[in-house]
Formats: sequence, C-alpha cells, structure tokens
Amino acid sequence: MILTETSIWWILLAIFIMSLAVWFIHYYFRDRDKRKLMFAIAFLLAGVTYIYLAIDYRNIQNESILWSNIYHWSMFPIMITLLFAVCTSLFKTKNLNLMFRIFLVILAILFISVFLPFSIAEISAIGRQFIGIAVIITSGYLFIKSRDLSSLIFLMAMICFTTSGISLVRDMDYFSILLYLLAHIFLTLIFVVAPSHSESENLGISSYFSLTNQLKTAKRALHESEERYKRIVENTSDAIMLTQPNGVVSYMSPACKNVLGYAPEDLVGKVPNIFHPDDTKKVNETLSQALNDKHGSDLEYRIKTKNGETKWVSHSWSPMLKDGKLQIIVSSVRDITDRKKMEEKIAEKVKILEDSELATLNIMDDLQETIASLEKAEREIKELNEGLEQRVKKRTAEVEKLLHQKDEFVNQLGHDLKNPLGPLINLLPLIEEQETNPESKEMFEVINRNVNYMKNLVTKTMQLARLNAPSTELSVEGVTLLDEINKVIERSKLLFEENNIKVESGINKDIMVKADKLRLEELFDNLIGNSVKYSPNGGNITIDAKDDGKFVVVFVKDEGTGMTSEQLEHIFEEFYKADESRHDFNSSGLGLSICKRIVEKHGGKIWAESEGEGKGTTMLFTIPTSNKKTSRTDRNSKRN
Repeated sequence: MILTETSIWWILLAIFIMSLAVWFIHYYFRDRDKRKLMFAIAFLLAGVTYIYLAIDYRNIQNESILWSNIYHWSMFPIMITLLFAVCTSLFKTKNLNLMFRIFLVILAILFISVFLPFSIAEISAIGRQFIGIAVIITSGYLFIKSRDLSSLIFLMAMICFTTSGISLVRDMDYFSILLYLLAHIFLTLIFVVAPSHSESENLGISSYFSLTNQLKTAKRALHESEERYKRIVENTSDAIMLTQPNGVVSYMSPACKNVLGYAPEDLVGKVPNIFHPDDTKKVNETLSQALNDKHGSDLEYRIKTKNGETKWVSHSWSPMLKDGKLQIIVSSVRDITDRKKMEEKIAEKVKILEDSELATLNIMDDLQETIASLEKAEREIKELNEGLEQRVKKRTAEVEKLLHQKDEFVNQLGHDLKNPLGPLINLLPLIEEQETNPESKEMFEVINRNVNYMKNLVTKTMQLARLNAPSTELSVEGVTLLDEINKVIERSKLLFEENNIKVESGINKDIMVKADKLRLEELFDNLIGNSVKYSPNGGNITIDAKDDGKFVVVFVKDEGTGMTSEQLEHIFEEFYKADESRHDFNSSGLGLSICKRIVEKHGGKIWAESEGEGKGTTMLFTIPTSNKKTSRTDRNSKRN
C-alpha cells in the first residue's frame, strides 16, 4: 500500500478518534457510566472506518464483499450512539444499563449483515441517512427547548457528520476529512463546556456529556450520604461497632461510653477483652461458630466496665461478605441491665410461689400417710383451708400484679423500641436510595433488613401482649365467612401472583360465624401468609369450612414444605420458627401464637396437620356458629 497525502490525513484522524475513545474509557473506569463506554466503542469502530478510507477502501470494496460489509457496518455505531445521546438527553432516561444493553443488541444484530452474500452498501447508506436526519431534527428540537451552548455545539457536530458523509460519497476526501474532524472537535468541546456551566448542567445535551461534573456530583452525594449515616450512627443509643475478621475493632460509635463503660478510643484498634469471666467462654464459642458459618446472630452476656461495674448487654451482629469472603462485621450492642434486673425480680417471685405450692403438696401427702390420725388431720385441714383461702387470694393478687407488671413492661418496652426505630425506618431507605457505592449499599441493606425485623418483632410482641391481656374484649357479631375470606384473598392477590400461588375457596355462602371482623381478618391474613411463605415453589392453597352445628371448622391447606411431628408440637409457641436457620428476617415467630390467642378469645381451638416434610400443611381452627335467623331474633329481643 502506497501512502498518499489523503491516506495520512485519514490515519491522523483515526488516531485522534481513538485517543478520544481511550479518554472515554478512562472516565468510564472512574464512574462506571455506561454512556461513556458506549461512546468509547463507537469511536474505536469509527477509527476503524477511517483506517479503511486511508488504505483506499474503494479498491477493497470491489475485491471482497466481506470487507466491504465490515466497512459499512463500522459506520453505524457512531450514528446510533449519537442518536441515543440526543434521545436520552431529551427524554431524561435514567436506566443507563438497559440503554447500553439495547445498544449492544442493535450492534450485534447489525453485525450479522456483515456475513450476507451481497453488499450492504446501498442499505447502509439509506440507514445512515435516516439516522442522520433523525439526529439533526432531534438535536435541533433539543437546542430550541434548552437554549444552551452545549446543545448548539452538538447540533453543529451533527450537521458536520451528515455533510461529511455526503462529501465522502462525492469523492471530496479533503473536505470530508475536515468535516469529520470538526464534528469530533465539536463533540470534544461539549465535554469542556458542559462542566463549566453549572447553571445548565441539568439541561439539554450537557446533562449527557458532563464527565467531570458527574463525578463531582457523585462524590458530593456520597459524602452527604456518609455524613447522614455518620449522624445517625453517632446519635443512636446503641453502640455501633465495626470489627475486622481478626477481631480488631476498627470503629466504635460515641454511645460506647454509655453502653459499655469505655470511651471509643479505649477499644478501637484492639481486640476487646471486656467480657465477664463467667461468660467469656460462651461468648467466644458463639462468635467463633457464627463467623465460621458466616451468618448473623445475637447473644446476651455480661461485661465488666472500665470502673469494674457488671452490666448486661444484647449483642447483634451481621457479617459483610464479598465473593464469599468475610470483609467486616457490623455489630449493635445495647445495654439491657435494667431489663435483666426486672426479669430476676419476676423469677424470684415466681420461685416463692412455686415453693409455697410445693410445701402445700407435702402437707397433703403427710396427711394421707397418717390414716390413724384422721380426726386430727381433718381439724388441721379445716384450719389449713381457712388460712389457705386467704393465702390463695393473696397469691392470686400477687400473680395478677405480676401479670399486670409484665404487660406494662411489654408495652413500655414496645414503645421504647418503636420510638428510636421510627427515624431509622424513615431515613434508611432514603439514604440507601442515594447510595452508589456497592459495599455501602450492601451495608444499608443489612441495616434495613435488621431494622424492619425489629419493627415487625416489636409490633407482633405488642399485639400478642394485648391479646393476652384479660381486659381485651372482642366486638363479636354475625359474620358471613365467605365475605371475609374473599376480602383477604382480594387484598393478597398481588402476593399470590408474585409467588405463583393459586387460591381455591370452597366455603358455602350461607355459613355464618360469631366473630370480631378485624380479628378474623387478621387470623386469615396470618394463616394464608404463612402458607405462601412455606410454598417456595408455588402451588395451590385451599380454603374450606364445615358447619357441625355449634362450631364451624375452617381449614387452610397448602402444598408447601410440610412439617415434621416435632415441628407440629411447637409451631404455636411464642418465637418458634419452623425454618432450621431460625434467622428468617421476614418472620417474628409470633404469627401463629397470635392466631392461637385470637381463636381462643373466640372460644375455639386451633391445630395443624401434615403428612411430613414436602407434603404440605393444613391449619385448622374452630369458631362459634351463627345464622341470620338467630341474629335477627337476638336483635329483636334487645329492642324489646
């Protein structure tokens, strides 16, 4: 190949364009903006086009259809990229990953044309003209709408691109080279102008091409997000701690002073040795097991403060993993000393009651063994009963007082937990949404999941406490069972669709029950939600009922994971979870306990049946029967 003066100019233009491509790649690796990578690909292929022109493409075109088609295909990426740029700036597209995938799919589809057994020159020319006209019209409209300098420069670049193509077809090589050079210079000017005009950075084409400004904006947003996160962490009453895999503390929030009795600087950079001697072994074994299994957990234990005071703490932690390797451990430590003291007082009072009952039983045993002293025993029993009645009343009053204290404790604990959770629940999603760093975002997801779990646990605990309270009364009325079931099914339709669940109801429309509507809906919500949760592969949920006269037997049957006989014995216990990991953050372990209390409040009973693991589960409960005729008679009697 003999290099002519025209060839040299084409090669210089190709070098300039590929330099721009490298510049785009440099910025892509800084902020991972797929638009820059798209322009880099387009500019590299444009450079290939100019090298074709430098080696006298016209002769190659006559010699090989394949090489000819490659040349015409390589002219499309820059046109498509420019069309994407002006369209996304006009319509303010935010899903850049989707846009980049569409770009790659279009290039791949067009690349198939390279291997056609005929030249695509004419088709390529028509396609480029159509795209060129679309880009000029759209960029013109964008300039009229935004009135900014970047849009004007972009419009001039599009005109140069279009005119250079026409000049190339008419063998005006020098003029075509000049126009291509001007077009790329205009595009380069946009990158220089856009970052320096902050007042228009969100308007027109400048919002698309601002490279350094977008990096500054991202860094500023990251800094603001970090500041907000720092304020939240430093103002929470719990001690927040970051620990390296080797056990060294890398961060400790200011609350450390109140919770652990140490200043943050006393623990940062060290492996803490603040555990109570009697709890050290238990803590080390639990932490080691959790870290080996790489899962979060929680533990209550005693510590020794700096001044020698013994305190109880609740320690919850979650490991942060990357590619399956432990990176850091995020912990939350809370002072629960007051709660433990309250529990000890309650335990002592319960033990006193148990000892008293045991003593009474021993007296009865002695009386039964002394048959010969029956008359004397009768007198003693009579005297004992007189005093026992008073003691029973006294102990009953003490038990009721303890139960009242327990309810007050649970309610107060619930309110104390909900108050600090409120700001976290509202602020964390906002911070997570603005977070761009993947590692920080993953940390926020863990925090969000734990906060929502705590919120759910507090809500369910307070709900169960209210149901356990003797003062809680139901608003019972005659209810059509089918109507209430249909409300729950309609409200949960989206949940069923997301989990590929089909719900079938065979309840007779004439069946009526005596129930509190709100509690009944809550009962069905919990049972149906439980069936969906343990049907990970979808399937059918069947709801039916049978009226036996006094009670209606209702069952909710699923085709899910099923349960063992051991699980069936414990599922209605508080905080019991059927999953083996027992760390399902979507469940508090109180749902079925609440169901049991609702059914018992209505005078019914609830139980579960399953043929074994993988064979589904049927939840059954009874509820008093009602009917329209009886309801009318009762209402008429009340009026009279």
